Amino acid sequence: AQPALSDTDLRSTCLEYLSAAFCALMKNDLSGQSLSTVCLQSCQLQESRFAGADLSGARMDGSNLMQTHFEATRMVGVQAPRASFLSARFDACDASNANFTGAMFYNAQLAQSCFAGARLAGSNWQKSRVQNAQFAHADLSNTRFDHSRMVQTSFARASLDRSSFHHAELTRVNLGGASRKGQQGT
Repeated sequence: AQPALSDTDLRSTCLEYLSAAFCALMKNDLSGQSLSTVCLQSCQLQESRFAGADLSGARMDGSNLMQTHFEATRMVGVQAPRASFLSARFDACDASNANFTGAMFYNAQLAQSCFAGARLAGSNWQKSRVQNAQFAHADLSNTRFDHSRMVQTSFARASLDRSSFHHAELTRVNLGGASRKGQQGT
């Protein structure tokens, strides 16, 4: 059986060196935590809260972060390939140079956040709402943005090769210098 901990306020608990795989940490408040050294691979973290937390460099490969709220969260260099962020919220987060290759952001909400230089190839942003975000120099090749809404978002010098924007709504979006070979849709 996998270790489980849910519906807990973990704001004052030291989790700095936590390393776990296949654990369940659902519906927890991890606000203000310094989690830059954690390794939470293939863990269940859905419906948790990370307000003001530092996840820089954390490993979250294949973890489920569905309906999780990230607010003013530092996520620089996070390693979360194939992670699931379905219906997650990102408000004023810095996820620059992070690795979200193949991650699922379906129906996510992203506002005033930075994903500059991030690796997002093969990720899925379908039906997501993105506003005032930065994806400059990010690798978004083979990414799906179908049916999403993007407002005041910059993809300057990003790779959007073979990405799909079918029925996407783009308002004041900067695509200056972006590579768009084989791009489909809007």
